[in-house]
Amino acid sequence: MIPQIIISTLLVLGFLYLSSKSIYRCFLQNKYKTVIELLDYFLNKTYTVIYNDQIIAYTASGQKMIPADEMETIERNFIKMAFELMGPENEKMMVLFFGSKTVMINNMVMYVRKELESDAIAEIIQKQEINI
Repeated sequence: MIPQIIISTLLVLGFLYLSSKSIYRCFLQNKYKTVIELLDYFLNKTYTVIYNDQIIAYTASGQKMIPADEMETIERNFIKMAFELMGPENEKMMVLFFGSKTVMINNMVMYVRKELESDAIAEIIQKQEINI
């Protein structure tokens, strides 16, 4: 009788745990705009810092393409700093929203690459060099 109660209790607790995670995920999906705005805020702040520290040297020289090894370092630093700015609770929320940390990191890398492709300063410098 006692083992059945223990097993039943464990099953109920497991069900409650799984259902609470799915309820929280559903809540996050209903708050999609808010979560995306929060993520964009953190990524934008991180990109500004990384841009000023590591990317501006390439931009100022008019380079549109950053060497592959430097790009990997920039992406790694970007991801690390973004997670530090988010804090552990926001990181957990974002990972839960995206489904896995890998998917979230891939989205963060795409953000960096998109921002680099639309770098206005590099485009202006390149146009000036063409006109000279």
